[in-house]
Amino acid sequence: AIALPKDATLGDARHQFAIHKFLAFPIVDENQRVLGVINIEQFAGDLGDIHARTGYDDIFELIGISESA
Repeated sequence: AIALPKDATLGDARHQFAIHKFLAFPIVDENQRVLGVINIEQFAGDLGDIHARTGYDDIFELIGISESA
């Protein structure tokens, strides 16, 4: 399963979003217990309702997340 550790930075999260193109990741502790969730909207700012967008690649491009980020 793909998850982010509780001590992951926003940069770490941004990198994982770029690689996997997921819309959310669980945040887990050292025992793999889910502590919360971070979703792509953390990076979207005031871009409106990103769920209304048609393609995932468009969402990531719009908010400036790419594999090279």
